[in-house]
Amino acid sequence: MGLRGLIASLIGTDLPVSEVEPYRRAGSDAYDLIESAPPATWTSLAAWNAFMPQVYGDNVLSAATSGRYVAVEAVVFARRLFELACHWVEEARKAQASPDYRFAFEVPFPLPHWVDEVRSDAQLAAMRATLDTARTRTASGVTRFTGDDALRDRLRVMLAEVDAETTHTERLWTGKPDIELRTSISFSLAEALDHVYELGQYLAQPELLSPGLHPT
Repeated sequence: MGLRGLIASLIGTDLPVSEVEPYRRAGSDAYDLIESAPPATWTSLAAWNAFMPQVYGDNVLSAATSGRYVAVEAVVFARRLFELACHWVEEARKAQASPDYRFAFEVPFPLPHWVDEVRSDAQLAAMRATLDTARTRTASGVTRFTGDDALRDRLRVMLAEVDAETTHTERLWTGKPDIELRTSISFSLAEALDHVYELGQYLAQPELLSPGLHPT
């Protein structure tokens, strides 16, 4: 974060948006990659793995920004997400360079999570917006899937799980949750985000559904 960010975190001061903007830009290729990567490839998998944390980080910053300043806690977490996105953008570029390129990957591969269990209104809003984006994209992917019937059924079951978790969260949602309800919403959103991230990974590279696959 740097000395300025460290001092700000210690005294609870917000940071200028400009302090985190370079990290946001660094992973922004994720948006182009998710649209251009060939389906059912290692490039597509890396692109999805970059896309969702980039979206999440953007949502975290947007929800926590007021004017030209953003909450320090949001900056710290968004940087973790942007760094993950950058890692996967690099892997996608390598996979684009060679159809034989493989990277070590096993599922489940979850998203980063906040350290404490209770989220602020802005943080919950960022989580919910990210889930909506990811759920829409994966639902479309399941509909378009043309692979083996057994694999399609597994993907449909996974999507049904995400849909059930999303519905559960929506029914818990309220403008002024108490601590207990806020904790439940936070947990439900984190769980749904992990599951939709995993579903997107299988859609991007269906080879991951093959038993005993351990790419190196």
